Order: sequence, then C-alpha cells, then structure tokens
Amino acid sequence: MIGIVEVIEKRIQNKIERKPKKPKKIFKTEVPLIKSVQEFKKLRKNSYKRRLLDFFGKYLYRLKEFFRKKS
Repeated sequence: MIGIVEVIEKRIQNKIERKPKKPKKIFKTEVPLIKSVQEFKKLRKNSYKRRLLDFFGKYLYRLKEFFRKKS
C-alpha cells in the first residue's frame, strides 16, 4: 500500500519537474526535411484511418462469429 502511494507521488513530482519543450529553429537547409515531415504526417493520418477500418473489420467479424455460434 505504501509502495503504491510512493509511486503515485513520484509520477506527480515528475510531471511537475518536466519543462515545456522549446520550438526548434528552422534553417533554410532543413526545407526538404520539413517536406518529408509533412509527408510523414499524411502517412500517419492514413494509417489512423486504416487502423480504424481494421478495428471495425475485426469487430464485425467477431459479431458475425458470435451470432453464428448462437444459431
């Protein structure tokens, strides 16, 4: 019980001690990098949609299996 309280206190302390990150300065040489980051974000958005579709596909499959077993 005491160990759990200590862990929670440490987590709260760590959150307090964290400093906000400063934005990185952008130089002219990093323009291609910015383009690749934008492409990466597009891929991430697409993968999020794909994950949702995968989740719903599995969910519907499980529902179908469940009702097939009942009947």
